[in-house]
Amino acid sequence: MGSALKYLNELNALGSKPGLVRIKELLGRLDNPQDDLCTVHVSGTNGKGSFCAYLSSILTDSSYSVGIFTSPAVMDPYEIIRINNTFITDEKLTEVLDIIAPICNDMEKEGIGHPTRFEIETAAAFMYFKMQGCDICIIECGMGGKDDATNVIAKPECCVFTSISMDHMEYLGSTLKDIAITKSGIITPGSLVISTSQDPAAAGVIEKVCYDRDCDLIIADNKVADEDITLDTRKRELCFVYDGCRYVSKLTGYYQVENAILAITCAKALSQRGFKISSDNIVNGIASAVNPGRFEILSDSPLFIIDGAHNKDAANKLALSLKAADIKEAVFIFAFYKDKQFDEILKILLPFARAVVATETPGSLRALPAINLADYIKEHYDIKVICEEDAAKAVKSAEDEASGLPVIACGTLSDLAIIKKTFLGDRS
Repeated sequence: MGSALKYLNELNALGSKPGLVRIKELLGRLDNPQDDLCTVHVSGTNGKGSFCAYLSSILTDSSYSVGIFTSPAVMDPYEIIRINNTFITDEKLTEVLDIIAPICNDMEKEGIGHPTRFEIETAAAFMYFKMQGCDICIIECGMGGKDDATNVIAKPECCVFTSISMDHMEYLGSTLKDIAITKSGIITPGSLVISTSQDPAAAGVIEKVCYDRDCDLIIADNKVADEDITLDTRKRELCFVYDGCRYVSKLTGYYQVENAILAITCAKALSQRGFKISSDNIVNGIASAVNPGRFEILSDSPLFIIDGAHNKDAANKLALSLKAADIKEAVFIFAFYKDKQFDEILKILLPFARAVVATETPGSLRALPAINLADYIKEHYDIKVICEEDAAKAVKSAEDEASGLPVIACGTLSDLAIIKKTFLGDRS
């Protein structure tokens, strides 16, 4: 483990503390690097990472230097800060943190409070992108919007909203309208706002905030006929026709059509604002985008898929992908956090399951213990359940149980790196 990562891991004890006082103070003492960046600010519930992957790929194909800040890390701890999909190195991150850490210590001594890990990562991303001279930066909210540490961008090039649904209710609100109000807090007066088609409750909030803050609003038209979408697990590609153009994507989830169209809409809007982005750049960008852990097909024979479905909306979208891939029955590996609506997710996905392997995220206080999950499923469903605390061993149990059936691992992003490494390692 590199020195930068060790330092950041030590900050986990600070937990999550919504609010902008600490991050604004920290950035102020760093001469506000975010003010020198051209940014696309992204909020929403599901699809943020995939949208960022698509848009950054389009902009990279257009020969721009593109900084991307996303969270949480799924496969590599350094992936949260990257330029043109090249992860920041421990050496570069250490260089930035060596500047930030003493300031954080001073803030704590002065009674302001020590910035949290996410706040420090946010500041590090802004600093790094400025140091590297990025042409444009895509900044993903960590959670919410109004009080998110990323909400310090005075004049974004545009504010983007992926699908808004129910998640993190203990922080963001108990209704979809409340959550949309929190997320729409990133909208700055006079900015360009681009949103995917939303549930009416969320759409109404975004429209009102845009009106109140004198913002232009573009709604991405993501209506594509089913016959114009093809999900091929053997080729590991998703194809769709939109606005007369055929697109091919390595991100194979059926739900990625919506994220891709939002990125296409955003790219076209940026081109109208002076960015040199051609139609070929957009097609190439959609084709080359990668975002591991989102309906990622690790093998087509036997079929083994990992997906980050961790809330009700994401589970519904995973179910649509399973239907599109003609998967009627599978063995599932489930791991959940205690604060998630795992009961709702199970209702949606268990109709596809012949059997379940219940596992858990190692070393996480938020993890739902595998035995608790297994007991819940046994109590409420007539289905075979295998309890395996170790996520790596859960892979072997699922494969043995599947006997040629597809295996689907989902429920949280935090286990997917272990599951992917184990599965691919068994075949190397």
